[in-house]
Amino acid sequence: MQEQDNFETLEAAGTVEEAAEAIEEEAVVSDTGEELAREFRAEADEGDVDAAESSPKVKKLFTLNFALPLEDYLDFYRIMNAANVKKSKKKMTIMGAVEIVVGLLLVLSVAMGYSKATPLSWVLLAIIFLLGFRSLFYYRFFYERALSKAVNREYQKNAYLREKMLIDFYPNKCVEHIQNKTVETYWHTIDSVKESEGLFLIMLEPRRCLLVPKSQIEPQIDAVEKFLAEMCENYEKPRYQV
Repeated sequence: MQEQDNFETLEAAGTVEEAAEAIEEEAVVSDTGEELAREFRAEADEGDVDAAESSPKVKKLFTLNFALPLEDYLDFYRIMNAANVKKSKKKMTIMGAVEIVVGLLLVLSVAMGYSKATPLSWVLLAIIFLLGFRSLFYYRFFYERALSKAVNREYQKNAYLREKMLIDFYPNKCVEHIQNKTVETYWHTIDSVKESEGLFLIMLEPRRCLLVPKSQIEPQIDAVEKFLAEMCENYEKPRYQV
């Protein structure tokens, strides 16, 4: 399922149907697939992408049929947000420490008589300390709840996220079928492949991917993993564990 970068406007449990159609592991990638990969890479390197995509038809290897559970969609956001969270956590920790130091200095100023204590000043001090502690502990106590709420809202809002989808895999491409639409993606055009404990993420672009939940394709996990590994090798695409 192709996912767009929509983190700043997150607004994402329907019944999950089990994956279907067992496949033969030995058919995942053949020598013919490797030859096609070399041919498509050469054509793409020469800028002749249309020629690469219009090469003779190749036999379908296997099909995945699944729905995307809410929890897997939430894991997708955790993975895609990981780098931003790391940067933001450092920034908010510094900000929280500064706010608390400022609050302590103001308290000290009042205690030593340099500033006059008024109801308003105590309210402002309380706000400063609350903001400081929130910044320091936001990712430890509040972030996961906020993320879950936002992702659930988006999941429920967008019906296509809950639709069952079908993906056909070929040596040179994959074809997605969802909501009466068909989308072809050629392997030489993708950015990379990522794999987590519960997901395969075929990165079409750095922030857009084809998302495949392992929980919904259990009979085919090994075959898919083998195919993606060989596809990445054939098309010289990076593959990461996340």
